[in-house]
Amino acid sequence: MDTLSRDAVGTNAIGAAQIIGEDNAFKFLVLPMGKHGENITVAATTDDLETLRDLTHATRHSIEIVEVLPAQRIRERLRELYSNPAAKRTFSMGTGDLGEVASGLLDQIIESASLAHSSDVHLEPISDGGRVRCRIDRTLRIVRRYSLEEHAALTSLIKQRCNLALDKQRHLQDGSFHHKTSNGREVDVRVSVIPLSQDRQEKFVLRLLGNAATLRRFADLGLPDWIYDRYRELAENTTNLHLVAGPTGAGKTSTVVSILAEAEESTNIMTIEDPVEIRLPGNAWQVSVDERTGVTFPTAMRAFMRADPDVIMCGEIRDAETAKEACAGGLAGRRVWGTTHAPDAIRAIQRLLEFGVHRSTIAQSVKSVLAQRIVRRLCPDCKQEEPIPFAIARQYDRLINDNETGQRRVKTFYRQATPEEIRRRSGCKKCGDTGISGQRAIFELLVMTDELEDAIVHEASRAALYQIALSDDCGYLPMRYHAVSLLCEGETSVAEIRRASLSLTA
Repeated sequence: MDTLSRDAVGTNAIGAAQIIGEDNAFKFLVLPMGKHGENITVAATTDDLETLRDLTHATRHSIEIVEVLPAQRIRERLRELYSNPAAKRTFSMGTGDLGEVASGLLDQIIESASLAHSSDVHLEPISDGGRVRCRIDRTLRIVRRYSLEEHAALTSLIKQRCNLALDKQRHLQDGSFHHKTSNGREVDVRVSVIPLSQDRQEKFVLRLLGNAATLRRFADLGLPDWIYDRYRELAENTTNLHLVAGPTGAGKTSTVVSILAEAEESTNIMTIEDPVEIRLPGNAWQVSVDERTGVTFPTAMRAFMRADPDVIMCGEIRDAETAKEACAGGLAGRRVWGTTHAPDAIRAIQRLLEFGVHRSTIAQSVKSVLAQRIVRRLCPDCKQEEPIPFAIARQYDRLINDNETGQRRVKTFYRQATPEEIRRRSGCKKCGDTGISGQRAIFELLVMTDELEDAIVHEASRAALYQIALSDDCGYLPMRYHAVSLLCEGETSVAEIRRASLSLTA
């Protein structure tokens, strides 16, 4: 067996083969060579990556061509590779010990959900067995069904992994476990068990948590250039409080952690989260809230201040005591990041006021507010054209041409043209007939200035703060500008932006 053949049946090649799949491998004539994180190396008949664009889309992995081989040789190697049962990923649910079946089923469910970038997995009892639904691109999709016996074995296995009570089927239970799939993928799983009224059954919801290996770099989060450049400069500030605002599921934690992951090794980072969702390496010390032992957001924040921190992350500012501790940390000369539930940057300031933080404390401690939402990205293969609604076209034209109100900044940061046509979702095989392929974040950035500080201290209204923020000196642009930019680029649709509860008009 030559070198190429030995590589083709190696562990990394098996993992790559499972992700690509036999059908895709023969369709695109690519030989899986290895898997490294989210990158797959292959041998192909050409070194033109553009020919593998659809394969990248299907696998949601970066494809790298490391060798060019004749088509016949690739076919021979593929037949050899997929003769290995592990590469085929065939798992018979009707054979073997039930415990082994449950373990194999759980492995398959978590592996396939991770590959599809699913955030949650729902294990649900139905009349003739069980089913698995995965939340992919913010939409629940049925991905498989199985028998009653397999459902019972699977849920019992999950309870054992989480150290939950097997005999309590009328109780709400929560737990977590660490899972390593047969492909070497490591996933932290948070489990919620919901008792149902019918026949002492339970529903399980598995939240798949991230880690440093799967974390996106801050530069890859999709911030507009002008926000990215300014925020990177602000992030280097050694003091003050930086807020990241948005609704539940908007990716606030991912944004903060992507910033912390780029900190120098000499930085002492301490985080308090409920729970820890993304494990950071090395210089980050992460603590989970545990009210039974007295570990809460405010108590941890106070303890961190005595532990020589350079950076503190507060996973969620959700009560008055936590808000005051976060602001106190910023005033004390620490760099503090905190997330909060607020629809935009101005309302994030108001959120602190609602928690009873003194106005002067807010003005002096808060350095920036980055607000974000998530919209679903249209499938590039099946999206269709549609006329832009008149109200949006007129509003967009006004926003980019009204120099008297300072909106001329949009000419610099976003494209200056009213689109005659935009896109809407349709559906095809590649996107599972959903019309959706991935997600994009929409951002806005508010930077504290002297004018804003004075306005906050002197009890300015939200409308007054908004007008000051829109001035050229402050440089704030509402989130709708970024949304319109994505709309014009065909990345998303009017319906998807409205689905995110975001208005495209002032």
